[in-house]
Amino acid sequence: MSKQKHEHYLKIALKEAKKAFAQGHCPVGAVLVDNNKGEIMSKDFSQNHLSLLLSHAEINVIDTIKGSLRQRGDDLIIYTTLEPCIMCIGTLVRLGIVRFVFGQRDWNMWKRPPLDVSPYLRRKIKIYENINCFSNEYYELYCKYDKEEADRVFNVTA
Repeated sequence: MSKQKHEHYLKIALKEAKKAFAQGHCPVGAVLVDNNKGEIMSKDFSQNHLSLLLSHAEINVIDTIKGSLRQRGDDLIIYTTLEPCIMCIGTLVRLGIVRFVFGQRDWNMWKRPPLDVSPYLRRKIKIYENINCFSNEYYELYCKYDKEEADRVFNVTA
């Protein structure tokens, strides 16, 4: 898929992140796309409620899909505004989703890319790409949510 297509889906994920922020949640959005058809299967955002601790955008996206992802996982791409955490990467890979495209590297979560850290992920994941197409707009949104965390995530030094 072209960089232009990746940017298109990441902008949709950014709209989801804005919805999360508007509801008081961490501004992370995700979109699950059928790579063969180019159609959006699901989109959602993070919800940080105490009762929903695992309610990351990536998990919410797969929660809304009915049927077996394992049979289709290789045909899917997950687009996220922020590089997925280890829980989300592991869950998605176990479900067969092995194509990841994200808009912003998470420097707070990962000092080195996860594919450098885990031989298992390196074997399983086919696409792991940082497009970085909206970092200023996304950084400003994240700062409104939590400036200190935004500076860590975006690797901003004073």
